[in-house]
Amino acid sequence: MATTQYNAPRRTISRLTTSETLTAASATAVGTGTIDYNGVNVGDYIRIYGRGIFRTNGGSQTLEMTVPIDGTSIATTGAVTLQNISTAVTFEYEVLLRVTAVGSSGGLLCSAIMRSATETAGTLDMSGQITDTSADTVDFTSTDGVTVGVAFAWGAANASNTLTITHQVVEIL
Repeated sequence: MATTQYNAPRRTISRLTTSETLTAASATAVGTGTIDYNGVNVGDYIRIYGRGIFRTNGGSQTLEMTVPIDGTSIATTGAVTLQNISTAVTFEYEVLLRVTAVGSSGGLLCSAIMRSATETAGTLDMSGQITDTSADTVDFTSTDGVTVGVAFAWGAANASNTLTITHQVVEIL
């Protein structure tokens, strides 16, 4: 009889314990986690998965998701145009970082998606993706560890724009 193997997390490095709401136009990191000194191996995956709600009622708005590593963005969805929606819309995002090298010249290859869970008139309210074609250099030997997470930024500040992260986990697979 065949068995099914699931990729259970080897270690969870952070969980969001309180909701975070973003209204400003500047990028704000949420739910970051720190990978311990020499805490990964080549072939490991770091997964960041989250869900939340957003609302915009200020005309044509954009939202951008970036993946910062130690405060430096290694990948971005670019500005994703949103539908003008005054009711809360559920969205989710998932980032997979594959460890391609370790040590002081370590490497991470990023793939990510951000999408809404609803449609308006047959069109997704939000969809953006990231696919890196080359690994970004990361120093995995820092005694402070390596900070990973996601950041979001509105294209323009508007009191009607809100994005609330309600769930997020950062784990090593």
